[in-house]
Amino acid sequence: MTLSKKEQSMPHVKSEFASIINGQPIIASNADNMQVVYLDRQGNRYPLFNDSGFGSGKYMDSTFVALMAKRQDARLITFVTQTKNSQDKGLPVNDYSSYEGGNPIKAYSAVNDKAVAGNISKPHPRYYENPVNEPKVLLGYTETELIIAEGIVRGWINGNAETHYNNAIRASFDFYNSHVPSYGAYLNSNEAEKYIQSDLISFSKADNMDKKLELIMVQQYISTYFHGTWTAYNNYLRTGYPKFLMSDG
Repeated sequence: MTLSKKEQSMPHVKSEFASIINGQPIIASNADNMQVVYLDRQGNRYPLFNDSGFGSGKYMDSTFVALMAKRQDARLITFVTQTKNSQDKGLPVNDYSSYEGGNPIKAYSAVNDKAVAGNISKPHPRYYENPVNEPKVLLGYTETELIIAEGIVRGWINGNAETHYNNAIRASFDFYNSHVPSYGAYLNSNEAEKYIQSDLISFSKADNMDKKLELIMVQQYISTYFHGTWTAYNNYLRTGYPKFLMSDG
């Protein structure tokens, strides 16, 4: 799929994709995830555990935070903190107006001023306080289902893209529900279904290929943010989604 822009010059890409999906073993549930599982013992702890720089010197990107807050995506609660001002006001964690990021293309001084004023979310403390956290997923069921959905949208294989897209979201919610159980009330199967049916997420409301690709890429962005290194940017280069802030001009 990463070669989708080469479909015309490399026609075997499409047929090879179909051959893999239709004839090879593929990841079929979260239990099949290719992942690194961490243990609370020397040399096996979560890489950010006790990382004081990550805990004190990082702020969240507004592209990511605003995208999730706009969609009222409960996974955001497990990724970032509310802003200090929102915490001081006692706003509930599912008040999505209480999350803000820093503009990644502005001067650091401007973003720092916003942070000092108490208006920027930071990475969730669990990343540096919990020695285990969730596994690092290199390739998982959520991403596999989204890749299959994209293949169907592109006409590379037959199938129901919406089914695979919805499966991906359910799997992602279930992953974080399992590994961050303190937020289970926001990540259970009922909440996942509400999210899937919401206006900005519903696949059935996407009436052309471009809109469907955007939905798929946004979900890949969210699900791989702390796992997939350059996955989202590579997807942007080949699809134009998700939309990033690329210049200050």
